[in-house]
Amino acid sequence: MRERFAILGAVPFPTTPQELSDLTRSDLERLAKTIRAAGIKLGQRNTIANKGIPNMWYLVLSHTVPDKKESIQAHYEEHRRWLDDQHRSGRMMFSGPTTDRAYGIYVLLAASLEEAKSIAAQDPHHSRGLRTMEVLEWDPRRAFRMDKYTIADVEKMAKGK
Repeated sequence: MRERFAILGAVPFPTTPQELSDLTRSDLERLAKTIRAAGIKLGQRNTIANKGIPNMWYLVLSHTVPDKKESIQAHYEEHRRWLDDQHRSGRMMFSGPTTDRAYGIYVLLAASLEEAKSIAAQDPHHSRGLRTMEVLEWDPRRAFRMDKYTIADVEKMAKGK
């Protein structure tokens, strides 16, 4: 199991449901501060896109090119560093592979579809032609169970309410 996690770039971290809830709450509070400081307005479809303020969510579906599977592992660390940079910058909210490893999926915040495509194209797996990408505008309506938070709660936190 540890080997499989290592291949995925994940570090197993045993935790209780309460610890996971506390971590999620802490991440949401940190992200809310970042969102507020950046002036991000969630849910206002492209009303401020021309000002360059990320305000829309995008799903990136990254599909492995069948004859390039061997090359992906050789460039995995470069891809992982790129993902880490996107997370640290606040542009990427979630990332990870599908269980069959056919797709990598991540959620970006960007000012426009074009900007989201430009960001995703910088992923080393895309720029090297190891994976193809599809970028979709996403309008989330519900958040996964995070003890009690919803998308509306996250947006309220972002607005400082």
